Amino acid sequence: MSTQAINFSQLAKYLKPEASQDLNKFLETLPANVGKVALIVAAIVWASAAGLALYTMIQTKELAELKTELAEKTAVKPVVPHIIKKPVGKVALEKFVKSISNAYDGLDFRVSNNKITIISKSLELYPQFREAMGHVANARGGWVASIDTLCMGNECRSAKLAVTISLNTIVVE
Repeated sequence: MSTQAINFSQLAKYLKPEASQDLNKFLETLPANVGKVALIVAAIVWASAAGLALYTMIQTKELAELKTELAEKTAVKPVVPHIIKKPVGKVALEKFVKSISNAYDGLDFRVSNNKITIISKSLELYPQFREAMGHVANARGGWVASIDTLCMGNECRSAKLAVTISLNTIVVE
């Protein structure tokens, strides 16, 4: 919009001191010209708009407070470590079994994947069987042992004592 398009004489008319008197006259004669019902409707509409604006402001303030509270709680949320079980390699288990098998005569050691199976054909070998289980369970630092199967006596089908122990390492990320 250029300055030539603005009619300064028209604008000056609205800025004269008599303009406020004209507005006052207009507002005084408005009920007679428009009618009281129309004024009541206009007042209700304006009151509703004001109420809606107030409600919107309150909700916006509460939303901002919730957002701030959420940001604070997210900031203090601890980082939970992710724990992963990794199976011990078969080569390492075979090497370990080879080193301990001579110490436990009469026991049969078998390796498959990350599992060591200890088998005894006789119940008289229970003390050695128990010690071999403890030796495997505490084999190396960082290895975590868990018993998959354990049978003793009549519940075993092929042997009198048998245990399968899984060995894993724990990695925390």
